[in-house]
Amino acid sequence: MYSRSFNTAREQNYWRPLYQLKLAARQGLDGIGDYAAAMASFLFYLPTVLLWLATILIGAAVGWRILRWAGKALFVAPAKAA
Repeated sequence: MYSRSFNTAREQNYWRPLYQLKLAARQGLDGIGDYAAAMASFLFYLPTVLLWLATILIGAAVGWRILRWAGKALFVAPAKAA
């Protein structure tokens, strides 16, 4: 036998398309708000990332120059006088 549930007076399925449309519109606006908040936080975070990147690159450039100077001063044989 089949166990099938029939709708009784208590278990009615209400078809409410306008409510579903309103709910979908609210969720859509909420999604747009979440997107805008994420983009705003990214834009506010971007200068910090760029400053860190500049600091690291400048530090690497200064370190490279110091290493080149130290290499020339310590490891290059002096030129012989002819």
